[in-house]
Amino acid sequence: MHILRTISFLAATFSLALFIYGLLLRTTLHNGNECDMTWSVVRFILLPPPNPHLPYRLLKFTDGRDSRYEHLVNIDQPSANDDKTYDVVRGKNWCTPSNPSRTPGHIVLYVPGHEGNYMQARSLGAHGTTLTLNNKDESQQKKQHIINQLWDGTKNGTAAEEENFVYDVYTVDFNGEGGGLHGSKLFAQAEFVATSIQRIAHECEEVYDGKITVVAHSIGGLVARKAIVSLNQRNTIESLVETLVTLATPHSSLELIIEPSVFTFRKELLRQERNSEARGLRIVSISGGMRDELIPPSACQLGTGNSLSALASDITNTRREKLLEVPRLGVDHKAIVWCHHLQYFVRKVIHAAARQRENLLDETLLEIQIQDSGNILKSEYGELGNFVIKTSMIYNCRLLATLYLLNSVTHGQCRRFCNDSVSDHTLYIAIPLLSSLAAMLVSGKDSIDFGSILVLAYNAMSLYYIILHGILSGFSWTLKRYVHGDTGMAKGSIRRTFEDYLKYQLSMFTVLAFLSSAALQIFSFFRKDALVLNTISCGALCFLLFVQISAISIISLICSPHDDTVRKSAASTTLIFFPLSVIGKVVYALSLLTHQGQAKALPYMEFQQRCSEFMCTTAGSSVLDQLMKSDLFTYTIVVCLPMNLLMARMFCINNNSARIDGKKDS
Repeated sequence: MHILRTISFLAATFSLALFIYGLLLRTTLHNGNECDMTWSVVRFILLPPPNPHLPYRLLKFTDGRDSRYEHLVNIDQPSANDDKTYDVVRGKNWCTPSNPSRTPGHIVLYVPGHEGNYMQARSLGAHGTTLTLNNKDESQQKKQHIINQLWDGTKNGTAAEEENFVYDVYTVDFNGEGGGLHGSKLFAQAEFVATSIQRIAHECEEVYDGKITVVAHSIGGLVARKAIVSLNQRNTIESLVETLVTLATPHSSLELIIEPSVFTFRKELLRQERNSEARGLRIVSISGGMRDELIPPSACQLGTGNSLSALASDITNTRREKLLEVPRLGVDHKAIVWCHHLQYFVRKVIHAAARQRENLLDETLLEIQIQDSGNILKSEYGELGNFVIKTSMIYNCRLLATLYLLNSVTHGQCRRFCNDSVSDHTLYIAIPLLSSLAAMLVSGKDSIDFGSILVLAYNAMSLYYIILHGILSGFSWTLKRYVHGDTGMAKGSIRRTFEDYLKYQLSMFTVLAFLSSAALQIFSFFRKDALVLNTISCGALCFLLFVQISAISIISLICSPHDDTVRKSAASTTLIFFPLSVIGKVVYALSLLTHQGQAKALPYMEFQQRCSEFMCTTAGSSVLDQLMKSDLFTYTIVVCLPMNLLMARMFCINNNSARIDGKKDS
């Protein structure tokens, strides 16, 4: 027993020390010199919405020093919410410059990612006009020369020389929406991007006959792919988009995502791409590199033949990195949209795409220096530093949560069937080994090795033991000591029978329904988007009530004074698992209570009615059929209902145990 105690202590200490060391080393990845800034005089023109049913926006970027599109801007009336955004002058063509004899720039559409916004397009737009440096780095004479060239047409969208090439940037605005929280948002965003591309092409068809290039960030790259493949299925004549440039987009795996509907979105995207013609879409995927703590480089790899994947560190390093001789480790997840040297490379790709060069990917490959991402950190931090940095990255959070779930469930089952015949020290040593092997076999990860998974498994086990034997045990002792007393717990507040428990749940459902309705009515006074009462909103409200009841059941289980291991193990598992699994669906359900939310959810609900897990069919018309395919209904039946039944069984067992103990004492 002493040997097992020593081994378990060393395993816990060593794994925690490695993780903390990785966290400390990660702070040295960001030295503040990774990027040169891109400067611009920001001005966005708010265009008429291409899809009035979706509460998103389409805007056009113009630099305040570029007079080509000043006739589109009502400069005296900026937007009420943003002084850098102006409404477009009605009756004017978006694409025609103020000098009508000149051609517009090549059209580029920017698509933001999770919680991104349209302001991220300003650096991309600045490189479109080549007005990218501030007054200190660029003389007034040179700046005026560029402005004159933009006006007289020397710089244009059809120029063969890259220095004279100009592109005009449009951007969609999702209002900072977190697309990674639920797949319904991604379906709506993809629909809006598709209609935006169509609207731009239609509006500019008289003065522009080229293709549209799309640049997307993070999960917005998947949204752009979905929009493009949907357009190709609708448009049987020609493809409007031939080139897609993605920045830190998780093409091959969604490392941080837990919500199943997001995986459903990606699965539907891949299905559509398999079943539709490729139409020659070329994808250039750029990863942030080692400094991107949210998306690993391996997740940005594309397996298709008509694509190119590269690290940000592969592209020419910045002047600061050259001067300071700092390691070329790439850029972080947000900086990738404004880094000067990286956006300059994107400009080269866009120029090659505008020239419709067949060997675009080969030419792009010559511009970068491909490195082995596995050796970048090793050369700077050594083998141990490379190991601990990769282990402690944020993109391993989902893996850590999965290992916690495996550890807690396995421990609970062992305690249930083995009672106290196996010590906690033995379980602490054995269970993380088994969960690591299971995680490695199921996931087949190539971005993280088995050693890192093992370290995370032992840290997850340590967290589980802290909650199980520390927090919950201390809480139970406090309740016994100061709330229930020594004799009151046998008669305590736990319901004596299963019927009593169901009555208690029904009464809680009624009270919560009343309180939730009142809270929503009050909340609606502070929102422009009014609440709506229909079948969809009622179903969403019922789901929210079930979630609240499940949360109360978990709290009741935690607050139970009975100090049995099975109860504490179940409480420790649900305390972490339930919030992580339900947060995306709660956001989705809340959105269904409003008009705008239901409008955004419509593409996703149509997909649900059309598609099951294995095949897509015609939409079901019956209410029961629609209910069975509902995301919220499935979660309620699969998770909430069984969990509440399990809680009821535990309460009844605890009550009977308490009554038996009370009789023995008497």
